Amino acid sequence: MPTYYVDGAVGNNGNLGTSEGAGNAWATIQYAVTNSSAGDQIYIKASADYTEGVTLTAGTAAAWKTFTGYTSTPGDGGKATVDATGYSYGIDFPGFANSYIRLENIIVENGTSGGTEASATGYVAYDNCEANNNGYDGFGSGPNYATYLNCSADGNTHDGFVVNNPAALAFCASTGNGGDGFFGGSHTALVGCVATSNAGDGISIRVLCAANCTIDGDGDDTDIGINIGEYPSLIINNIVYDCTTGIAGTSGFGGDIVSNNLLYANSTNFSNVENESNNLTTDPPAFTDEAGGNYTLASGSAAKNAGADASGTSSPGMDIGAHQSADAGGGSRVIITG
Repeated sequence: MPTYYVDGAVGNNGNLGTSEGAGNAWATIQYAVTNSSAGDQIYIKASADYTEGVTLTAGTAAAWKTFTGYTSTPGDGGKATVDATGYSYGIDFPGFANSYIRLENIIVENGTSGGTEASATGYVAYDNCEANNNGYDGFGSGPNYATYLNCSADGNTHDGFVVNNPAALAFCASTGNGGDGFFGGSHTALVGCVATSNAGDGISIRVLCAANCTIDGDGDDTDIGINIGEYPSLIINNIVYDCTTGIAGTSGFGGDIVSNNLLYANSTNFSNVENESNNLTTDPPAFTDEAGGNYTLASGSAAKNAGADASGTSSPGMDIGAHQSADAGGGSRVIITG
């Protein structure tokens, strides 16, 4: 499949777009969208901000369309910025049933109605993307069958992430948004995610697996740390700190697994939660630098080695929260540092 290049500083839409640099690369992302096909790879150089609202075209199940930001060399992980000032959305999925689109290393900011719009579509993958300071949701109108890896949403006026069912999120962060950090319908898994200083709930999803996440309500600014609905959910190894309510279920429903979480400085730790067990409620999480946004665990934190894993709750286990320390019990661990 062809590979194309976009360079906002030296590109020109009269070029062929098939190689980098002046005389070769295209100038705008939208031109690359219009002139590429399913299965194509589009590299976007972070040589300038792209002030445009991008409307995507779909790939296929056998040939996903991929847009990848970079700084100097394709594949270097650098992020390209879509500045949607004056546009409703930075990136719009215009209602095709399935997108088959992968976005990598893309920042979307300043959309008047949101960062991304992906209602009525499915099969979208976000990898190392950001949605910041948008006029409504960051990652908005959640698509079906979507994945979010190492993504972040900050300072949006409504929710940070809006996800639909099913969805999977790993190592994502949602901070300082005007609504919920993570909001969605059902059938969603979050692992190693962080939600801090959001005005609504930290995580608010009906059927939920939330494992090793960290929620900081920042002085009760966050209403409910983890808000689960009326269907069975798994809530394990999470830190829920400084919220109005720590973990909330739905009256008359039970069957959730709520275990090995650390809840501290919440006005109320549990509301309508059945079958909670082995949760810590008397010791602070002891973050390394909460004010500076460093949610790794300080030496002596009660969250260290207190999580459940396959070794059983009586043995030193995983650390509770999104950040595993080098001395987490039970053998080799994935260490998340940022």
